[in-house]
Amino acid sequence: VDHGMKGKTLDGPEHKPNILMIESYLSEAGIANTTILPITDPYVVHHGALGSYATVYLEHETDAESAIARLNGHPNVLRVLSRAEACV
Repeated sequence: VDHGMKGKTLDGPEHKPNILMIESYLSEAGIANTTILPITDPYVVHHGALGSYATVYLEHETDAESAIARLNGHPNVLRVLSRAEACV
């Protein structure tokens, strides 16, 4: 656990990173997107909490509701904000 945040690895002897590949996850549902991670650091033991923010750009704005619902339904996702909510 890093600085009081959730554990960044799965339980087990290999301690594999507990990662949700957001771009792929949305694409699997037919939601065309580009996902930007401002900090991409594979060293999850120390810097895992730094990569827990993402910006998702949708190819079709009409997919926003579906994308938000899909992400909110994943156990690794803490909070999803729409464009309007994030810009307040």
